[in-house]
Amino acid sequence: MARLVRIGAIQVPGWVEGDSPQARHQCNIDQMEELLIQAGKRACDIAGVGEASNVRGLGDEDRALLYENLPLLEGPEVEMGARVARKYEMNVCLGLAGYVDGQRRNAAVFIDRAGELAGTYYKVQPTRGELIGGIVAGDDLPVFELDFGRVGAIICHDMSYVETVRVLGVRGAEIVMWPSNWSGWGETLSNTLIQSRAIDNHMYIAFLSFGQDPSKPMNWKYGVAGCSSVISPMGQVIAQMPTRTPGLVTADVDLDMKRVAHSFTWGNDDVFIDEMLCERNVKAFAPLVDESLVPSPPREYKR
Repeated sequence: MARLVRIGAIQVPGWVEGDSPQARHQCNIDQMEELLIQAGKRACDIAGVGEASNVRGLGDEDRALLYENLPLLEGPEVEMGARVARKYEMNVCLGLAGYVDGQRRNAAVFIDRAGELAGTYYKVQPTRGELIGGIVAGDDLPVFELDFGRVGAIICHDMSYVETVRVLGVRGAEIVMWPSNWSGWGETLSNTLIQSRAIDNHMYIAFLSFGQDPSKPMNWKYGVAGCSSVISPMGQVIAQMPTRTPGLVTADVDLDMKRVAHSFTWGNDDVFIDEMLCERNVKAFAPLVDESLVPSPPREYKR
């Protein structure tokens, strides 16, 4: 039996309007809502927006002020997401920044079709600049059960580490939402890395990025920024936005369609991910969590 799911990858504008922090904050919410409504009208089963979409265009001081006055999980961003989710009976993933229990967080917030909170993921690999700026790192990579299947999230720099997506893979994630401003490593390397994560873990990855201001020169500093997309378990880019353009792309996928590959050890044709996970020699992987092997930073951080 097929499990058909429509994934929406939203590309919000990379610029914001408003004469005050409050006005720019509201502009961000309005831009998210407009595109989420488009996803709802296109009958998406799940749709998501990019990293810290609620504080784009706001300096550190303005962000700090908004964080203190707008708790992340009780703020207008989540209220908006819940309202749209209920109206269109759509699961939503919001990339948000704000305070949770007195801690500054970079989060992916999942809301189900009924408009209820389905789970929250906190970025486990903040950049050094984020850590110095007060962002508290998460310590778990949860997988959430939605009505159609198992979904997880990573945020931006999390993708730089193979372990993050692997943890979601061994926990059974079928779709990973990736709100992001990543990468800085160049387009070819970045795309190859993202596609390999999808292949290794037999999952769909929804890259949720930002458009670029058409009044400014093209900026390739971030490599693949501005190419919101959906990548298949075969590593294929099955839907992608142009770099400049805000908007939405969708991909219709069947979560029950598994990649079958020839086994090097069993001699049979088996579901690739099942075979690879059952043969993992986990005792040999202990160094991955040995804190004594974590080196010191190569230099002092400077903004």
